[in-house]
Amino acid sequence: MKSTARWAGVALAIVLSACGGGGGGSDPVASPPVAQSQTTVSGSIAPGPVAGATVQMLRVDAQGRTTLLQEVRTGSDGEYAFNATVPADSVVMLAASGGSWTDPIRKTTATLDPKLRAVDTWTGPARRINVTPYTEMVVRGIESAKTPDWSATGVRAANTSAAQTLGVASTTDFVRLDLTQPPGANAPKVDDVTHALVNGSFVGLWHRLSTATGQAGMSTALDGLHHLVNIDPEDDRIGPALAAGTVDFLEATALPVAEKLRTQGLVLFGSDLLPTAATLAEAMPKGISSGTALAAMPDDQFRLLGEVQGRTHFNLRGALVSYGPGDAKTSRNELYTGSVAEVFADGDVGIGRWNGGVEIVTYPSGGDQFVTRSNLLSTTGRFYALARPATQIPACGVRRLGLVAHTQLNLASTTGSGAPMALTPTADSAISAMYLGGVQIAVDVGLASPTGETVRFRSRGGLTHPELAGWQPDAENDVYLEVPVSPLFPPGTTALLKVRPAGAGARKAAAILQINAVNAGAYAALAFVGQDTPPDAQGCAQSGAPGTGIDPKPAAGSHFVFLNHNNENMNFGAPNEAVTFGPKGELASVPSPLSFTPATAYDLAGNDFASIGRVTVSSGSAAGGNFVQRSQPYAVARPDAAVPTSGSATYTLLSATAVMADRGSGEAQLPPGVIDSASVTVYFDQYPIGTPNPYYGTVRINIAGRFAGVAFGSAVNAANGYGPMDVRTSGQNLGGGNISGAFAGPTGEYLVVHYMDGVAGIPIRAALLFKRQGS
Repeated sequence: MKSTARWAGVALAIVLSACGGGGGGSDPVASPPVAQSQTTVSGSIAPGPVAGATVQMLRVDAQGRTTLLQEVRTGSDGEYAFNATVPADSVVMLAASGGSWTDPIRKTTATLDPKLRAVDTWTGPARRINVTPYTEMVVRGIESAKTPDWSATGVRAANTSAAQTLGVASTTDFVRLDLTQPPGANAPKVDDVTHALVNGSFVGLWHRLSTATGQAGMSTALDGLHHLVNIDPEDDRIGPALAAGTVDFLEATALPVAEKLRTQGLVLFGSDLLPTAATLAEAMPKGISSGTALAAMPDDQFRLLGEVQGRTHFNLRGALVSYGPGDAKTSRNELYTGSVAEVFADGDVGIGRWNGGVEIVTYPSGGDQFVTRSNLLSTTGRFYALARPATQIPACGVRRLGLVAHTQLNLASTTGSGAPMALTPTADSAISAMYLGGVQIAVDVGLASPTGETVRFRSRGGLTHPELAGWQPDAENDVYLEVPVSPLFPPGTTALLKVRPAGAGARKAAAILQINAVNAGAYAALAFVGQDTPPDAQGCAQSGAPGTGIDPKPAAGSHFVFLNHNNENMNFGAPNEAVTFGPKGELASVPSPLSFTPATAYDLAGNDFASIGRVTVSSGSAAGGNFVQRSQPYAVARPDAAVPTSGSATYTLLSATAVMADRGSGEAQLPPGVIDSASVTVYFDQYPIGTPNPYYGTVRINIAGRFAGVAFGSAVNAANGYGPMDVRTSGQNLGGGNISGAFAGPTGEYLVVHYMDGVAGIPIRAALLFKRQGS
């Protein structure tokens, strides 16, 4: 109950104001009635004074059962008195209902409804037991306990705890004051002022929670106060209303205008900010609470987007009410007068928006000392998105995650003036997650404007090809979005979606959408959830087919081997003397740090002179954290070809491997692409073409293919003014740029090529086998 932490300070300020800045006096503004000799219990009812109320004095046994001892009515002064007695250390309850009193805020007559109770222990001498909404909270607290303790010890403990919360010596023994009237000659006691303040705050809470002004009974406020006091002290639906109700009550007091402003500032800010009427208006609670948790949100198990580590704390509604970047010795931001809107929390992801108001920031000032300050939140508050770290991430596959919740998204005016425009994410907005050990994210978010126009923000490749959205780290993904051409978003607008996968199976995600236009911007938190089913295997690398085969099979010995694994080239330019092959003629081993798994060979084609294929290649180690295993295209050529030294020739494509990418490891690899066409023209004695050269020739190569639906190759580039790739050849070898290979066969009638390229920043590989026309 954060508001109560400042009530004692506010009460002290009122006392100091009443005595002109001096110390607290002992004379009350209003005196208790003079007790008659036979009186055992006397008191009053707050809010009040309540005239004509029925008050019952009851004895309470250990099981909470009551026995009526006496019943009286309050007088016109709101006071009551009993002369009934009970044994020492008995538990007594006072229950009051009915009667009329004057609402100090609205200045109207109200009825005491429902019943208010107080519980205390009988110690022998006559004593004062006032009945208030807060004594009712003590009773409800005992009643709602898992094991209610109605013993004298239990009742004393409950009253002591409540008194500490309020910052007073006793919950029941005080002098009733009327702060709406000018003070007397002497300043009142701080405890008495605190009681007057908290009881007046309850009236303010009642009005703040009422749906029909002047009509709703107090039961709603009592239920709300019970929830705040006994169930969830950080409930953002009631706490801000109590703070605002306190400010309302202070406005109705007889304090001078300056002192009202000062005490209202103490309620909303504390003592660290000098308030003005404008800042008080900003600090008052704004907006309404909305949404709720679908599952428990345990503290410190979630990470805010943009934070590698940190602390998170939720109320029982599942709304984030405080957070910090690190351990207990670092700073902490805590929601104070604001409520939380658009809450979505399912135990794995959470989003929401702090409505405008005040937050409290606590930060270290050296050693074990901390300093607090109050910050004003913007009118729309502050949104948040957080996620529980993903576990049991699938080895591979693609899963669609649909939009299940979002905070408001307001695009500021691009002219720098005028009201922001509300944009609404469409129901079909989604992201897709591709699992490659980590999680790769693609995005397709629709935004609808108030004028009915809907535009879509997409990552490259759309939802079907997350691999094209750009390489993203495992824990948090920054996905840059394509901004549609629209009057809503002027040229120069950029968009980014920050995504953090979450939960078991990484089938959920929390995200922040950030749109930056000239002189404008919009932000929102979004939550995405996918079905609890296995991901689509279409997102896994396909094993492939055996290929046309290698016949006759190459023999172990000296061969050119062209292969690239994890950006490391093998044997480009020189033959290796100890190459071995498997039973299908597939590459089995080459002396190197790499290891091969021949049984996983696919796309095999060629003969003992020249062959291509794919084989699983491994490097690194699991212990070293750098183990990588991928299906890699390779090309092999015997180093004994008699290559022509003059003239030209055309080579046609016999076979090509699938196009493989440098992403993932093991089964978690990107699905392969294809080579659609390829051709080669060789000028054996010209380098460059048209220039005779006895040492070098030119190989002109056209290649066209597709990876993840995106075209690549020299034939594609030709449409943009680029011709085929020209590669230098020397004897049996050829190479340059993205091409390496060799001629093979008795007269150089075969040609193997290892081709490398890039699509959307992804390195890709393929091997191709050619044969000279006419040979």
